[in-house]
This record gives sequence, C-alpha cells and structure tokens, in this order.
Amino acid sequence: MDWLNRIKTGVDQARVPRQPTRADLFTRLVFDWERNMLRLLRERKIGVQVVDRARASQLFTFGLALRDPADLGKLIRLAEEISLVMHTETVKLVRSRGIVEVQVTLHKSLRTVLLARRLERRGGLWIALGQTPVGQPVHLNLASPRTCHVQIVGMTGSGKTNTEQLIAWQLAMGNEPKEVRIILIDAKGELTWYGFERVPHLRHPIIKDAGRAAGALAWLMVEMERRKKRGYNRPHIFLIVDETKHLLDLAREGVSLALQRVAEIGRTLGVHAVIATQHATAASVGGGIVKANMPVKLTGHVANAHAASLATGVKDSGAELLEGNGDFLVTVGEGSRRVQIGMLRQRDYGEMPQAEQIDQLDLDGFDLDRVLGLVNDDGVGEDAGLDPHAVAYALATGCGVRKLRDGFGPMGTPRAQRIRDYAGALRAALEAQGFCYPLRVTELSPETALRAGINGAGVTRNA
Repeated sequence: MDWLNRIKTGVDQARVPRQPTRADLFTRLVFDWERNMLRLLRERKIGVQVVDRARASQLFTFGLALRDPADLGKLIRLAEEISLVMHTETVKLVRSRGIVEVQVTLHKSLRTVLLARRLERRGGLWIALGQTPVGQPVHLNLASPRTCHVQIVGMTGSGKTNTEQLIAWQLAMGNEPKEVRIILIDAKGELTWYGFERVPHLRHPIIKDAGRAAGALAWLMVEMERRKKRGYNRPHIFLIVDETKHLLDLAREGVSLALQRVAEIGRTLGVHAVIATQHATAASVGGGIVKANMPVKLTGHVANAHAASLATGVKDSGAELLEGNGDFLVTVGEGSRRVQIGMLRQRDYGEMPQAEQIDQLDLDGFDLDRVLGLVNDDGVGEDAGLDPHAVAYALATGCGVRKLRDGFGPMGTPRAQRIRDYAGALRAALEAQGFCYPLRVTELSPETALRAGINGAGVTRNA
C-alpha cells in the first residue's frame, strides 16, 4: 500500500496552490499601480502610453509618453491624485528624455540598498555617485572646471556624510598619493570618519579642532599663492569639510574668506572644495561667493520648498520630497537629476590603502587672518606697514609682500618667524646708523642676511 499512499500524497500536494513569492506580490502591486493610474488619466482625458518601467533601491518609475504634448501641464498637476489612487506615500512627476517619469516611493519593506562597491567606477577624478530612478549610472568628473567643486546640503539622515565619504573613498581608491592629496576637516568632531584615519592621501591627520582647521586653511592659502606665482597645479588638493556651519560658527570671518578664495580661484590651481552642511543659506557655506562658485550641488531631503530652492538654485526642484538615506538631487547649472547615492559599508573602508604614518603640516605658526591679509595685498602700504610680517619684509627687501611667500616660504615656517622676530631689532639698530627704509636685499651685509635667513650681500648707506 506504500505505493498507493505515495500517489495519494503526490496528488494532494499537487492540489496545494503555490505560495506567492515577494517578487510575485511586487509584480501584482505594480500592476495595480499602473491600472489605477491609467484609469485616472483616462478620466482626465489625458492620453498616455507606458514606455518604461524600472525599479531602483527606493523608487519604482513608470515612463509615460504623452500623445498630446499640450497635456504636460495637466499631467504634472495630477501628482497628488496619482499618489492617492495608487495608495502610496509620495509620487513625483519629472520631465526627462522626452517622457514623463512617474517616480513612486517604495514602502520601507520593499526598499533595497545600492552598495557603493557595485557602482561602475572609472578611476582618476571620476566619481561614481549612484544611479538614477531608471537605473542609469551617474558619474561626476571633478577634473572638469564645470564640476570641480561640490556643495552637499541636507537634513540629518539625508546621507551627507556618506556622500562625502563616497567621494573621498573613490579618490583614495583610484589615485596615488602623489596625484591626489586630501585635507579633511570633520567639524562635528565625531567618529564617522574613523575609517579614513590612515589613508596615505591625507596631507594632515583628520582635523577636528577649529584652531587647527584655521591653520590648515592658512597653509592652503599660501600653497595656492605659490601655485599661482610659479605656474603649477599638481597634485590635486581636495578640501573636504564635513558640516561647514559648525566650522564657521567657531571661526567665521577667516574661514569664510578662505573658502571664498578656494571657490573663486581653486579650479585653475588644482584645488577643489567638497563641503557639506545641513543648512542651505549662503551664510552656512561661507557666503554668497562660495555658493555662487560651487558648480555641483547635491541636495538631500530638506525642510521645505524654500530650503530646496536655496540649496539647488532651481525653483520647484522638489528636494523637500526626497526620502533621505542617499536620495539626492544632482544639480549642475539649471538642470537637476534625481540619484540614489551608493552606500559604503564597513568592509569598503578596509579596501583603501593604509599608511603607517600620515604626513603632518606644521600648523602652529599659521595665522589665518594674517595670511589672508598678506595674500590680498600686492605691496607694503601704510596699513600693511603695521603688520610685523610686512614690516620685516619691507625692511629687508623693499619689495611687495607677495614675494615674501615665494622667496622665504609660507608664513609660520621657522625662517619667516626669524625674519619677523629680527625685524624690530634690526630696524632700531640701523636707524641709529642713518639707514632709510625700506632696504633692498643688496643693501644688507652678509652677517645681517644670514641672521635673517636672507641671501644678500653688500650693505650701502642711503644718502
């Protein structure tokens, strides 16, 4: 009877219906969405054809082709009604590639994670950001003058820090330290950047102190002046600031001016800025000059439509409707595109090159306000004469302040410090002997030049 029982059991099992899988349930859900949406559009007398369907990590997108282009405005205004008939939280309608994309936000239970390691990376200064709602890869070329600086804005949980880390991670993975150097300022002072602490591309260990951040910016100002005078722009230097507003709150004026200088002239000198902040106002990124010179704007979820307009520079961008967790708008010029940013995982940090020791800048001697005053001054005028550095150089050479940095190194180095400290004593002693100021280098004796760290010879008394 065993064979009969086996047959009966087999027949009974065959009669049991197959349990639907998650894929089956999602397919039915999409079918219901499409049916309800098309029924609504028919009722509104809008003729469309579904030409594309695509699933992303947080969105499902229908591509609609309009039979009558004049119906575009009517269709765009139906976003809320489409959301209601689909029984979904949010639906966003975007004109793209000659069609209208209906972007449906997936429920949390249906979402997936777009892993950074699965992005198609190109190396060099090309950054793979993520994918569009229809699965197209999004790349950013930081070597191009049109896309060399990046501003990242979004509320807590939008994915700002992950986006900055994704950029830094790919810079480290795709370039040698001799090609790319990174100055990383974590103004929040948290542990979110711990995976980057031993990356050899760092020009200085991760900076979490406002004083050292100002010193690093002063060094960068001097380096930019060197490059400008001597005509070089390599290696690329990336200034990455996590939460710019925190840094500005601690040292607003000097930091703001330094950021403005990087934004204005950095692109031609191989210096790039990647700054992130929760707030979209110009004051939160360093001023209107910084904001105007950030060609790439990555905007995550923001509080309202006004904040979205400030962050993107585009009216009715819809950034306030973004979902967070890497759901961003990429804005270059007047055009915006929605993108899901790739997410880094713990194991990704371990793939980066590691160094036993990180280079360190001597930041103690750099005074940001003083350096900014010098780099903006072409010569020694009445006001500049009150500055010890300016007095020292005017006393020693009679030339413009700019040449001090090229000839004697940056402000704060031991040599420049010796010149400054010696200036007062030298001037007092020589005034008593009838010398006038400023002196030229050739008017200094070898002994005086040696003490001041200057190469010169033959002091002659002025008539």
